Order: sequence, then C-alpha cells, then structure tokens
Amino acid sequence: KFLVEMDFNLFNAPAFSKIPAVRLSKNYVPVHYDIFIHPDIPKKTFSGKVEILVKYLNGPESERPHQMELHCDPTIIILSVVQKNHSLKFHVETDGKFIILGEDFDVNGPIAISYVGSLNHKWKGLYYVDENSCCTQFEPNDARKCFPCYDEPWAKATFSISIRHLSTLKALSNMPAISVSQSSNPNESITCFQKTPPMCTYLVAIAVGQFSCLTGNTARGLPVDVYASPENSQYLQFPLEEAIKTLNYLEEYFDMPFDLPRLQIL
Repeated sequence: KFLVEMDFNLFNAPAFSKIPAVRLSKNYVPVHYDIFIHPDIPKKTFSGKVEILVKYLNGPESERPHQMELHCDPTIIILSVVQKNHSLKFHVETDGKFIILGEDFDVNGPIAISYVGSLNHKWKGLYYVDENSCCTQFEPNDARKCFPCYDEPWAKATFSISIRHLSTLKALSNMPAISVSQSSNPNESITCFQKTPPMCTYLVAIAVGQFSCLTGNTARGLPVDVYASPENSQYLQFPLEEAIKTLNYLEEYFDMPFDLPRLQIL
C-alpha cells in the first residue's frame, strides 16, 4: 500500500490575496498600451505613465456608459488622467477598481494616466531585486501593481514599452530594443522596445539591471539570448544550448515558428 495519511494542519495555509476578485465591464476594451516606466531602484519606487487606446465593444451607441473601468493596485497613486488635453475625473475604489469618468473614450484618442508606484513587492508586480536591479512577475494578475490596465486574460492588446534607467544598467522587455537614447539626466538612458503582438497583461515583462549575456541561434537563424547577473555568467552556456535545442524541437513538433523576433531568457 502506498496510501499515506497526512495531517494538513501541519502546513501553513495558502497565502491568497485578501483583495476580492474584481471583474471589469467590457463596454470599453483595450487595443494598445504605451507604457513608460522610470524606476528609482535604491528607493524602491518608480514613476510611470501609461497611454491606453480603447474601443467600444458592447451596447448600442445611444447607451454608451459615461465611465471606464481599469484594475489598479492600492500601492499605485494616480497623479492625473488626461485625454485630448482635458483632465478627466477619476477615483479608485477600495477593491482596486479604477473608475475614469468621461465619454466617447474610443474616439478622443489615448487616455494618458500618470502615477507613482512601489517596487517593495515580494516577487510580484514590478519588484526590487537588489540595489541595481528590478524585474517583473505579473502572472496571474499582478500587472496592475505596475500600471493601470485591464488585468484579465481576455483583454489582449499590443504594448509599446519604454524604460528610463541608469546608463550603467541594461533594460529588457518582451521585444528587442529599437533605440537607446540619453535622457534629460546625463546619467540616465531611455530604452524603447518594438511593439508586441497582441497579448494579455500577465505576459508583459520588464527588467533593469547589470546583466551578462550569451547569444546563439536556432537552426533557422532565430537569435536566442540568455541573461544572468555578472557573477553567474559562467553558467550561461548550458541554458543557451538547452534553449536552442528545445526551441528547435518545439517549432518542428508544432510546425509553427516562435512568434517573436528573438527569444530572451533572464
């Protein structure tokens, strides 16, 4: 017999979030996000701006709602909401639902939300790793700790991401960088990334830090990058070889190419 009696009272209870589940209205849905993040890693804070382009999905034109709903974690402080050079009224409810008041959100261009947030999360949202690095873990529903959004899997959109960071550090995101330019601070740079394919918020990835990198290519020439902290650079060869081997196998097995222009592993 392999039946073993277990006393589950010996184990700690699961640490579920105490914030209740919140479902958003689907009257307006996201089409595209422009996200700008500026982390101050030693202070465990960051400032951000997200511009959201939406479309009207449900209901007749005569019954358009005069508000739009987003998810927003209580650790984010909203500074302003602007659309077409006009400030919009807003409030954040205790359950984390972010309400923006207005009308015709889909015809007046992107909604720009400026805010500040915290890096002081343990392995969730955009979080502090050490004095020189921070990165994200959004699955299943912690993108809202980094930017106000439709933080539900059905709400797929494209993302254009920019990160302001110390020039001595490297910024990474889902897509390859298209530019690295100096910011108004001579010690800082702004890295801008290619627009992503449509995807849900929990797949968005951001990292800033001192990284060593090893690069290779798959059988069809797709670049594969493996990153690690500098003290672990001697361990990069094995994961690079395994990543290339695995990607070759999966592309052949599914008869489908990897959807991004390169595979990056941190």
